[in-house]
Amino acid sequence: MLTTEKQLYFRGHTYTIKPIPLQMATIGLGFAMLFWIIGLLVQDNGTLFIWGDQLWTFTSATSHLANPYGSAGFFNMPWAMLMLIPFDFMPLEIAALSQIILYFVLLALVAYKFGGGRFSLIIALSSALALDAALEINIDWIVCIGLLVPPIWSGPFLMVKPQTAFGYVFSFSRSNFIKATIVVLSTIIIAFILWGNWPLTLLENLQKYETNALVNLAPMSILPVWVSLIIGIALGVWAVRKHDAILCIIAGLFFVPYIAPSSLLVAFALMAIRWPYIVLFVNAVCWVIVIQIIL
Repeated sequence: MLTTEKQLYFRGHTYTIKPIPLQMATIGLGFAMLFWIIGLLVQDNGTLFIWGDQLWTFTSATSHLANPYGSAGFFNMPWAMLMLIPFDFMPLEIAALSQIILYFVLLALVAYKFGGGRFSLIIALSSALALDAALEINIDWIVCIGLLVPPIWSGPFLMVKPQTAFGYVFSFSRSNFIKATIVVLSTIIIAFILWGNWPLTLLENLQKYETNALVNLAPMSILPVWVSLIIGIALGVWAVRKHDAILCIIAGLFFVPYIAPSSLLVAFALMAIRWPYIVLFVNAVCWVIVIQIIL
């Protein structure tokens, strides 16, 4: 096992490999493979239909590149289709595996960036939320890229699924926030040039294909709306004053009407960094409930 920094020489350049992020990425890879195998077993059993989002929406990018919202259930920013093109050429199971690996490995690197270690990562990835995310893999891995790149480039990635972690932008310095805003506005303008009046088409798609409210974990769907907003504002003000990225992301969850379990996994992993034993308890309680439902 790698326990000290190693130097990698390639084409005249020296690269430093740090042990902790590499080990965490390996943990992410291990859980991804485990849950994918479970997915294959479930699929073969015929007891549960899985990877439906991939089948219907996220492995048809080349067919809907000119009109992203011609794809049933596509509610994301149109430029997300560009990042999904490679998966069109893979069998469903391999496309799912590739994106589960991307999600879990990138999430491991996000956890490392925000101060997490192996313990907090294992808490998050051993959760029922992580299993659910793997069995119905979505495109939250694109949001993870937004949490890893320099702040000024984060916006277009975070906007792909703003309910996941868009609160992150409010932890930026004033200079980075202005630069990030310019990048986002430029991306939106380019999107208008490429796809026309895409916000209107997105709205029509949202009205045409209803989201399954049974899996809505947004605080606003559980609490009265005004309570959720007050909590979000209070937590958000505190987070912005502290320039606390994790609290900004958590505060953002209180302003969105819908969050799927796969999207909540990002915040769950970040909360495991700050409050590992509380999240571990929540993890255990969730598994007890899931097991009782299954039995």
